[in-house]
Amino acid sequence: MARQADEAAYLAYRDPTQQIVYDNYVVVRKNLDFLKSWISDRLADLESGRTPQPQKIFGWYWLANSVHSEHFNHEDVVFECFHDFVALSQWGHSLHNTMVTLLGVGGDDEARRAFASTMAGDFRNSAGGAFPPLTRLVMEFFRKMSPNGGSISTLTETRRSRSPTARPIQCVTTRGSRRSASAIDVVPVSN
Repeated sequence: MARQADEAAYLAYRDPTQQIVYDNYVVVRKNLDFLKSWISDRLADLESGRTPQPQKIFGWYWLANSVHSEHFNHEDVVFECFHDFVALSQWGHSLHNTMVTLLGVGGDDEARRAFASTMAGDFRNSAGGAFPPLTRLVMEFFRKMSPNGGSISTLTETRRSRSPTARPIQCVTTRGSRRSASAIDVVPVSN
């Protein structure tokens, strides 16, 4: 339980320069061998059949992908399982940040208009383009909203504001011969 709290504290803070982030990072690093061993033991449970319904466990799929692979060994599977702990929290952050951006009060007006325009059109039809409009909009949201506010790439944004939508998003609706009528480009506005 304490290890989970250390990892949560390490991952939860948006400013990686805070002392609490460093302190918890050191604790996580100190316990990394234990965590790798624990994951390895759980993978052994999957391989031996001791884990009921193994298809409900991410590790089972990593193991299946590693069978007969010279480039994806047990150590890689352990790493991917460790990464899944981080990725799942980041997925939750991404969903939260998307919802905050689309809020009617306090959200981003341009992003909300882009979403409404995309959803009002033929959002699944790529109309000859590489991606349909909804996929492009989601990719732009994920490009602009870091799932990890503590990432060094978002440090400036983090220090400027605690809001996950600190950087403004400008949405431009384009209507062209090669794009569907509801195509949306979300482009950053320089500060």
